Amino acid sequence: MTLRLRTVDAFTDRPFTGNPAGVIRLDDRAELPPESWYRAVAGELNLSETAFLERWDGADYRLPAAIGHQPEYLGVTPSGYLLAVIDGDSEVRRLRPDLATIKQQVGHGVIVSAVAAESSGADIVSRFFAPALAVPEDPVTGAAHTVLLPYWSQRLGRTELTAAQVSPRGGRLALRLVGDRVLITGRAVTVLDARLLSVPSGRLAS
Repeated sequence: MTLRLRTVDAFTDRPFTGNPAGVIRLDDRAELPPESWYRAVAGELNLSETAFLERWDGADYRLPAAIGHQPEYLGVTPSGYLLAVIDGDSEVRRLRPDLATIKQQVGHGVIVSAVAAESSGADIVSRFFAPALAVPEDPVTGAAHTVLLPYWSQRLGRTELTAAQVSPRGGRLALRLVGDRVLITGRAVTVLDARLLSVPSGRLAS
């Protein structure tokens, strides 16, 4: 078996300038080589950088089986969440994920999202599963929407969206992209109004 090797001059639009790097694709290999092979190849090329590319389709997370649906897009956020975009509002609502598999293989958590149905009154829908963080499913997740808005803003061509997190409890958020910041607003309802009698000083509240 042979592997294709390229020398790429990065950060330039002219050959023989910029930063030279070796690039080797490992897409068609059944097994990855040992670390010593990578080091030997890099040493032989004697370039400032040598990159070994492996095709990634989410198989390492067996994610389609874990969430019960094949994503049309799968990405990893800087904070370590997986973002899985699937086709259909109703599919997101009907998900019955394998939380044990997600806990074992995904780590931080999985955001599953889709374009909302017109009848929902929202632009996008989502759910968030993070069993490894002791959160099987979060009712409404602000952090997830800091990822969702930039993604959907680019796809839908809008900087303001209404989001519905369709967990069993459910919730709605208004999202606005301002520069590199995501502004999140929403409504709140008081359901309990009580008095706490234990205070740090040990005195009873009057």
